[in-house]
Amino acid sequence: MLREICESDAAPLYWATASPELREFAKAPPSSVEGFERFIARSRSKRAAGRGGVFAIIPAGDTSPVGVFQLNVFEEESGVVEWGFVLAVSLWGKGIFVESASLVLDFLFGEVAAKRVQGWCAVENRRAIQALKKLGAVPGAIVHDYPHFDRPRDGQLWTISAEAWRNRRLT
Repeated sequence: MLREICESDAAPLYWATASPELREFAKAPPSSVEGFERFIARSRSKRAAGRGGVFAIIPAGDTSPVGVFQLNVFEEESGVVEWGFVLAVSLWGKGIFVESASLVLDFLFGEVAAKRVQGWCAVENRRAIQALKKLGAVPGAIVHDYPHFDRPRDGQLWTISAEAWRNRRLT
């Protein structure tokens, strides 16, 4: 299940994202419960302004979030949404990412009428690259020492177009 992030998600998200393995390839999430509280407040303000938002990932039968999808709307007219995501290490390889990402993409290409969803991935993050390929994402530009990460590393832009997603959902 996905839902908008809320204040009570701060502590569970802090614990879900505290793993060094998770932080290896992603920009480090907030380093405290208070940091997550500030992140949640900023995210809800951004959503209220129509500039993006954050979905909490809640596994079936659970009530606590185990990860998030962060969405940033570029200029509304362009139809481009950038996403980033993080999921607790204990749930890697269980299909939760692809299932959740599919819901997010259905929402973005259906309700929001996005034309393209894009996000950056470290070129050596094989696990994330395989998950993106399962969604039909296409690799693009590589930027050396991309500043999105917490340390110097190469990043690659991965995109999914609305048309490609609709075609994929029909098959």
